[in-house]
Amino acid sequence: MEDFKLEMLGFGSAFNSVEYGNTSGYFESEDSIYIIDCGSTVFNEILRRKLDLSKTINLIITHTHTDHIGSVGTFVEYSYFALGKKLNIYCAKEIESSLITILLASGVTDEMYNIHSHHNNTLDVDENINITFYEVNHVDTLKAFAIVLDEKENDRQLIYSGDINNYDDLKEMFISMIYKNVSSIYLDFSLNNSPVHENSLENLEQIIELFENSNIYLMHLDNTIEEYEWKLRKHYADKKIKVAK
Repeated sequence: MEDFKLEMLGFGSAFNSVEYGNTSGYFESEDSIYIIDCGSTVFNEILRRKLDLSKTINLIITHTHTDHIGSVGTFVEYSYFALGKKLNIYCAKEIESSLITILLASGVTDEMYNIHSHHNNTLDVDENINITFYEVNHVDTLKAFAIVLDEKENDRQLIYSGDINNYDDLKEMFISMIYKNVSSIYLDFSLNNSPVHENSLENLEQIIELFENSNIYLMHLDNTIEEYEWKLRKHYADKKIKVAK
């Protein structure tokens, strides 16, 4: 069985997206496609790769910075006008109204898409995929969320940190997942000591030790792939951790 993992549509930070694109990943089932975030570069990448958009489109949003929602409006319009269907948007309850307002300001009305949230931030996308949103600290000006995807059929999970400035925000969640079948973990990590993105090797090491059987990927790169891979070789040559690309 293949790992439960993402294909990346981009893996760069907001200011490192010319070559690497805005951070976004997707996976597919027989009749659905699931896409996490849709920043300014992502819609064009979706078309460039000729993803199968005849499937049910499920778009999962972690927060409302433009490098994570910058082309959501275009994607909604493309689905509605060109494909003749509404895509589904899944988000935490706390950002639903902001996302609707942002889309409306760009001319995208709520009859063009279906938006889903739940007061306890856990909801089923379909019969096989469940999603839970966990609030994390990123910046003071908006709310941001990590997500856990639960694939029921194979009883395995995928953890996606979203943009986060300290993994400690997810400590309870990580501990609760230790004895589950976590296939892949995607972590925001800064090499440039960003104050709004996790940059502590010590904190990263703790997660690596907790999930030694899981595949761990670093994303939202704010430096070159080469610098990240050098850092991983230096500190974690014998661990299952790599750059998400």
